[in-house]
Amino acid sequence: DYLAQTVAHVEERMQAPGNLWGIPTGFADLDKILHGLQRGTTVSVSGNPSVGKSKLAFQIGLNAAKAGYRTTLYSLEMSSRVTVLRLLSAEAHIPTEHMESGFLPDAWHQKMLDAAGVLSSIPLALCFDTALTTAALRADAAKRKGMEGLDLVVVDYFGRLKDTAENANERDKEMSRALHDTALELDVALLCVDTFNKAGMASGEKSVEHLSG
Repeated sequence: DYLAQTVAHVEERMQAPGNLWGIPTGFADLDKILHGLQRGTTVSVSGNPSVGKSKLAFQIGLNAAKAGYRTTLYSLEMSSRVTVLRLLSAEAHIPTEHMESGFLPDAWHQKMLDAAGVLSSIPLALCFDTALTTAALRADAAKRKGMEGLDLVVVDYFGRLKDTAENANERDKEMSRALHDTALELDVALLCVDTFNKAGMASGEKSVEHLSG
């Protein structure tokens, strides 16, 4: 009975009001608004190009995995080396340019090694299939869910998914529905990076139509 289940759900939360019931993002103010990332829902990290959307999504995925939530990051825009460098940078608090250049003092080198140890020990999986479609993503996530469990899916980014349709608007709508269905059917939280199109960048008031897809 869905009504009884929902009432029980609310009453359970009444026992500890203010507790974080979703998957923690690691950002207190954001968790206060979202109550954590909720299973069965999709959240879009959207904005203008080069404002740190991927960095934020990576950090959220890293924070969730460090809290024990099984997380898969689908990195469709960056190479495996760049993706892992970003994760190492986030965990070690060392700018990526220092790791790329090789100018690392001994203390920072040790921090990088410690960060690598953390990354190898947490339930964070990486996928770099640049030919991924929403159907392939759902199949892969379902496989991971069945084998090891899965709590959070991070997609970087929406526009790199390889679905096809007669026109871009229809394709984007179908892809959005497919991602939402994946979150709902697998009972996972899904975090997807997207960027604004030219109209969105020029507009003060943003809307779904301003996502580039």
